Amino acid sequence: MRPFRTIGRPSSSVAETAAQWVIEERAGLSVRRSATLDAWLEESLDHQTAFEQARLADEAMGRHGAEPEMMVLREAALGARPVRLGLPPILMAAAFGGLALMGAGGLWAIQRPTPVPSDAPVQPADIYQTAIGERSTISLPDGSVATLNTSSRMEVAYTAGERRIRLLDGQAVFTVAHRRSRPFRVYARDRVITATGTQFEVLISQGAVRVALMEGTVRVTAATAAAAGAPGETLAPGEVLVGEADGRVRIQSENVARLTDWRSGLVSFEETPLDQAVAEINRYSRTPVVLGDARAARRRLSGTFRTGEPERFARTAGEVLSLDVSSEDGTIVLSSPDS
Repeated sequence: MRPFRTIGRPSSSVAETAAQWVIEERAGLSVRRSATLDAWLEESLDHQTAFEQARLADEAMGRHGAEPEMMVLREAALGARPVRLGLPPILMAAAFGGLALMGAGGLWAIQRPTPVPSDAPVQPADIYQTAIGERSTISLPDGSVATLNTSSRMEVAYTAGERRIRLLDGQAVFTVAHRRSRPFRVYARDRVITATGTQFEVLISQGAVRVALMEGTVRVTAATAAAAGAPGETLAPGEVLVGEADGRVRIQSENVARLTDWRSGLVSFEETPLDQAVAEINRYSRTPVVLGDARAARRRLSGTFRTGEPERFARTAGEVLSLDVSSEDGTIVLSSPDS
């Protein structure tokens, strides 16, 4: 948890511009204005510092703006500065009140008895989940999009310091809106995935975490290493990272489009052991496919199949691999002919 803090004081012109951006962002930015903000932030570290400081000041104004000390600071700021930001009066007062807090009154926020950490949620966490065979697309507060696969669950809790997603179970694809000022992070078991503007998939399966990158870049770090400030592994498009439960990590190039076929209701296999293919098919149906013997489990299957149709999958796999198909106690059994 990062405490509420002040950092180096920006120049007055940069601080005023940062305050204007913070107020405008709170009111809601258009796509064009959001891109303009990102470009301004990328111009210099001073801009990023001023923006972070203005955001913290704005939050403090929101919490304590009606208190006497803050009223004095805001009135003094409005009386001392020329009106040149082009903001409506009510927003101008908020902006200059924030500037006052950033300037002479900066220490006031630190000296409050109960400072609010920058990773406190801006709003209560929201939980999203899908049932077996269900997919769901969620529009996130910043314009990013998350698509949840079958039997998945995630928690969304944006804070002042980060756009925080916690994938609790299952699988999701994230299309991230570019916002350099506030990183987008997905927490999945013992891994932290950090992105700016990009598209990637995260899967939790049998204690392991798989991250597949389609566009942009992401950084994947073990949670303990992230807490210590370690940089982690940076992926390029087409790369897949698998973090095992025992801490081992492997990175390889794969057909990531095939990995995310599930968004179209399909799953694809390429020389996949049949027991793994069956496990994937079973994620989408309440009627499980089971294997009758170890020899059948070792067979390898290639092809594309529609999710939620276990009977069709079993018939096709039986024909391709010369296996028997039968029904038993509400399950579909694939077995070797002479088993």
